[in-house]
Amino acid sequence: MEIIESNKGKDKLAFNGYMYVMKHAGKNYCTWRCNKKSSLNCPAILHTSINKTDPILKVQHQHSAEQSKIEIAKAINKIKQNAKCSGANPSQMYAEAVSQLDVYTKARMRYFFVIFYVIY
Repeated sequence: MEIIESNKGKDKLAFNGYMYVMKHAGKNYCTWRCNKKSSLNCPAILHTSINKTDPILKVQHQHSAEQSKIEIAKAINKIKQNAKCSGANPSQMYAEAVSQLDVYTKARMRYFFVIFYVIY
């Protein structure tokens, strides 16, 4: 289980090849919904403790897991963090992040010019 920052600065939860967005934070637990709820109408629901630990899948997914999309999201976050605190060239930051990905994920990674606009 891993927390990834979304484009809007909110938390996304990556667990078992799926990504979730926060639906509700209660007193005892947080409810997360599948990030494919709107595009694929996936009903999956996950509960975690308030500290975002101890995940329990309450409703199953209706689609297959996509670990490569999680790896891409982590690479994009790494590029963004490097852009904030280093004066490196954007193409250099992109090359460094992509070099750490496996071949399948690299093939699915967006082209440089799209990533460039995400950085700025």
